[in-house]
Amino acid sequence: MQNKSNMQNKSRSGNRKKSGSKKGRALFFAVIAAALAAIIVIVIVVKKSSGSSDETAYREVTATKGPLTVGISEDGTVEVGTTDQTFDLDISAYTGSTSTTTTATAGGMNMGGGGMPGMQSSSTSTSGTSTSERSLTVEEVLVSQGQEITEGDVIATLDAESVASILSDLTADVSNAQLSLEEATTSKSDTDGTATAQYQLYQTYGTYADAELASAVQDLQDAVDSAQQTVDDDTDSLAALQEDLSDDQNDLAETKTLLDNAQYAVDNTSSDGTGLYAWMTARNTLEDLQDQYDDLEDEIDDLNDQIDDMNSTLETDQQTLTTAQKALSTGTIDAQTEYDTKMLYSESADSYYSNTTGQSNLNLEIAQDDYDTAVDKLDEFNSVIQDNQILSQYSGVIEDVSVSVGDALQTGTTLLSINNYDDIEISVDVSSDDISEISEGDTVNVSIDAYPDEEFTGTVDEIGDSTYDSSSGETTYAVTVLVDNTGSSLYNGMSSTVTFITKETQNVVYVSNRAITRENGVSYVLKKDENGNAVKTEVTTGFSDGTDVEIKEGLEDGDTVLIESKVSG
Repeated sequence: MQNKSNMQNKSRSGNRKKSGSKKGRALFFAVIAAALAAIIVIVIVVKKSSGSSDETAYREVTATKGPLTVGISEDGTVEVGTTDQTFDLDISAYTGSTSTTTTATAGGMNMGGGGMPGMQSSSTSTSGTSTSERSLTVEEVLVSQGQEITEGDVIATLDAESVASILSDLTADVSNAQLSLEEATTSKSDTDGTATAQYQLYQTYGTYADAELASAVQDLQDAVDSAQQTVDDDTDSLAALQEDLSDDQNDLAETKTLLDNAQYAVDNTSSDGTGLYAWMTARNTLEDLQDQYDDLEDEIDDLNDQIDDMNSTLETDQQTLTTAQKALSTGTIDAQTEYDTKMLYSESADSYYSNTTGQSNLNLEIAQDDYDTAVDKLDEFNSVIQDNQILSQYSGVIEDVSVSVGDALQTGTTLLSINNYDDIEISVDVSSDDISEISEGDTVNVSIDAYPDEEFTGTVDEIGDSTYDSSSGETTYAVTVLVDNTGSSLYNGMSSTVTFITKETQNVVYVSNRAITRENGVSYVLKKDENGNAVKTEVTTGFSDGTDVEIKEGLEDGDTVLIESKVSG
């Protein structure tokens, strides 16, 4: 971080001073104004010497009481926000908004929409007109970019034929809205009659709700029992098949052993002479065993196929059972819900009736609102469009004009943009060495080059990301400051200086540094006494912002001191 001396050197022409409060600021400016108006006197003492024409000039300044500040100053430019003026007059077509379906709720449940037998829904639908997008035609634009205007100034005139057309449309809207209102009145009468019939029906629901609930649950339970029996039968059949398979597999193993022995006997018995009979017997046994072995294999294959089929059947039947069980669970809930609903209807017939008739009342109210809106739109149009003119809603300097001759104006069309002095920003770059001294929300002092005698204040709104400049090797941060609105005419691009306050003293007496002279370590000023004489007066100095210095002792608020300067004759 740079030391305070470097910070002070960074400030342009000294650092700004800020009052501790509005009252203090007002007093500060009052004193300065009075002092400048009353006591700017030049006292010239001419000192002549041989061959010399130098003169000594004295300028009077006043010791002032107020704050002294020092901080980091950066240059920037003013950015003034803009406000758009749009064509806000509602000239849109009337379409009607009172098409609603009558529903009733009892105990928080929806009782409309045809959910239960015997229930009906009553709808109220009023007619409206639908036309193409309406617009007014601009005949002449009377303002231009950069022009300063005042609220109420004429900014454009409208084509008389288009104005007459919109006026005719809005008048027709009133007629259509009136027709819708009459239809809503008739519909209310019909709806109230239907509500009476529904009311009587709901009162009868409680007489058969118990029997319906019991029947529905029993049907679901019967389905579960049937599915369970089927699964049990499948399980028994599968077990029998698996037992048969096990027996055949055992028989096959035994037959294989006998078959091997028979083969051995055939292979080791002579087939001629005395051994021929034994060989033939062994040979026949071998063939019989081979046939038996082949039959067993076929049976095993068939049993495996049957087991696969039965497993598939069992899986399907188990799924059916699971489905039936779920249906029992959810169906019981649904049946209970239906039962509860019917009982609720029975118990809440009065509430249904009041809600239904209340809805018809609401529809009538909406139709009435539509009619009133149509009338208001017509009245507002007649009130605002006078002599086919559009007037400015704001005062300020025009940034941009968005409409031209021949343009079609619709509701919401932007007419122009004007400076918004409640949205004034200044962006400055602050070095990485100084950024730690700044926080969002800090109060800053602002000076505008175009207004050297005015003091502005602002607030740090945002500290942006860092940016590295490879050419200079410096890292900076973009800091955005919101400038307080003072009513002054600020414009985009005005040069300014923002001072971020790092040190501040409140309510001290101070004078210009140039009024101080020092001799042997002691500070003096030339103070005017009550007789107007300049008296060399010792003072004790304190904090300095680089331009002014605090006077701890030797002067009081309002004292007049002289600043000496040499002028070449």
